Amino acid sequence: MKTKGVIATTHIDSHNMKMTKEALESGAKLMNGPRKIKLGIEHDETIPPIGKGLKAWVEPTDDGEYKLMQVGELFEEFKVTTLSDGTVLLKQECESDRSPFVIERRVAVDGMALAYDKVNFVSDSSRLEFLAEIHDKSGVDFETGEFFRKSVIPDPEIVIQFSKLLVQYFIAKKVLDHVGEESAKLAFDEFKKFYKFAKAAIVTTLKYVIPKNRPVTYVFEVAGEPIVQFVAKITEANVLLSVLTEDELTHVLARAFELGNLLGAEKIQYLLNNDGVWEFNYLLSNTGAVIGTEKSFSRRSKRLELMSSEVEKLAKKNKRKKKKK
Repeated sequence: MKTKGVIATTHIDSHNMKMTKEALESGAKLMNGPRKIKLGIEHDETIPPIGKGLKAWVEPTDDGEYKLMQVGELFEEFKVTTLSDGTVLLKQECESDRSPFVIERRVAVDGMALAYDKVNFVSDSSRLEFLAEIHDKSGVDFETGEFFRKSVIPDPEIVIQFSKLLVQYFIAKKVLDHVGEESAKLAFDEFKKFYKFAKAAIVTTLKYVIPKNRPVTYVFEVAGEPIVQFVAKITEANVLLSVLTEDELTHVLARAFELGNLLGAEKIQYLLNNDGVWEFNYLLSNTGAVIGTEKSFSRRSKRLELMSSEVEKLAKKNKRKKKKK
């Protein structure tokens, strides 16, 4: 089903920020490129996309500003994909377009890195204290990056990237019967650094980010082909730290790369379930398809139902206000 709507404008937003016309035009150029943006739900990357943007343009508004318009297509039909081990996955894709998705990386470096949304901190000084405390606790140097979500105060989210060296070790360890002694020692030291860094980041994040009444989403990202994400929504650090082990990560990464090769994945995501196990959620393929478990699409349906209910309640509330006037 085709849709048409406004993506962004040059009006001042809820963060007191204003996009320029040039920024909107740059966005339109990206959206009209060989890769297409995914249509998601409330900036929640753990929910499979509901469709794909197809074309975009900038046009003036009635009050002299500008708006970025988009035509997209919502997914409708499901196809069933059965793996050799009997695992049943569901697949959705656009009928009119097979372009791959824009694959975003929050940080584009080879070393360990951490990315965050500035809106999840009460002030710039608090954000700088947060970064300094992670460095002091871990003793590890790391790169930083920022991302931005257009919500008033979105749920806290932190992205932690594995170093390229550590990823290469994970792959070699699973593929080869053994890893050279020198390489193994180098990787072991790197994993110790990573664990110190991750532990400091997890604990410190819970201390600094807002809103305080919401769980924090931690995204551990493996930059490669495909990109692999381990995502956990938690309120207690120990739950996550217990599954960040060398053996566990090596095992899940091997499964991820195998699945990626089989289905042409460009990005694969795993979620930490209630039993403390990394569970496959969904992937984005090189033909613009979304392939995931029945559970992942069921969560998407429930989120859409909740959104529809909230919109209905808001409409009724506004209607009552108008009657009082």
